Amino acid sequence: MTEVILHRVVKKLYAAISVTLLLSFCNSESIAQSTSPNNYLEYFPLQINNTWEYNYVICDPFNNCEANSFIKAITGDTLLNSKLYFVSNYITVGIESHYYYRIDSTNGNVFKVYQDNDKVEYRIDSLFASTGDSFQVIDYPADTLLMEVVSIRDTVINGVQRAMREISDNKHKIIFVTGIGMFKSNNFPNSSTTNLGTAYINGQYFDFWTGVKNHLTNLEYSLSQNYPNPFNPTTAIQFTIPLLGGDERGGLVTLKVYDILGREVVTLVNEQQRPGIYNVEFDASGLASGVYYCRLQSGRFSETRKMVLLR
Repeated sequence: MTEVILHRVVKKLYAAISVTLLLSFCNSESIAQSTSPNNYLEYFPLQINNTWEYNYVICDPFNNCEANSFIKAITGDTLLNSKLYFVSNYITVGIESHYYYRIDSTNGNVFKVYQDNDKVEYRIDSLFASTGDSFQVIDYPADTLLMEVVSIRDTVINGVQRAMREISDNKHKIIFVTGIGMFKSNNFPNSSTTNLGTAYINGQYFDFWTGVKNHLTNLEYSLSQNYPNPFNPTTAIQFTIPLLGGDERGGLVTLKVYDILGREVVTLVNEQQRPGIYNVEFDASGLASGVYYCRLQSGRFSETRKMVLLR
């Protein structure tokens, strides 16, 4: 199966991310039934540095199957149309995409903006819906899906009792868990299943699938080329801090900009940072057109990128 086929299917899977778990159900007082509206927001935990690694299997009509993985990371926040969104990066099969999410805490609606769709937001979930309720969502670019809340019940994960929510239509089945996020997804037309392997959520590390390669650990230090480049007057700089030796505290990270003579222009980052994927905005207002260099340093790692300010 080619990367083109994988990319096409993965774009569909983004609306239905998940994991297969051995779930143990409890007979004690129901967390699911007593969950308040504010706790329902925990089905979709949006916080900077939250990172999930998903593993998926896709089968063609001839039952030829291939497995791969992708990472979803909340790397920052931004204002779009006067509303605050969280920036989410997806990395898979050599392809990187950026999307934007927000939750309306008054009604539990989750909205998504696609980077190539002129900042138009689409509702992708309704967290306050109860068992048996149906609601419409938009599967980009124009598919309208009628999802139903099949069940909301209790489960125990890592020794903590949580609420688990399942929604589905005739094409998809998706499972969410409070405090962790989207878990299991089946896309029936594509004969695909997506499983959550590892996650770093609100400062806590989870490993749900024994034997799954921890992408947080295997990520390397990197400094991506700024975008756009050339730029005027702002540009985004992305860098990655890996999880080394299981140390979730990370390390001291500096990100500085220098002019063509090697003089420091500005320090964008100078602090202890946890493992994850970060986006930083560089505002060159007040600087002259020309060539500048951005340098990332952490421990023994150092990398530099050339940037062009063009007015």
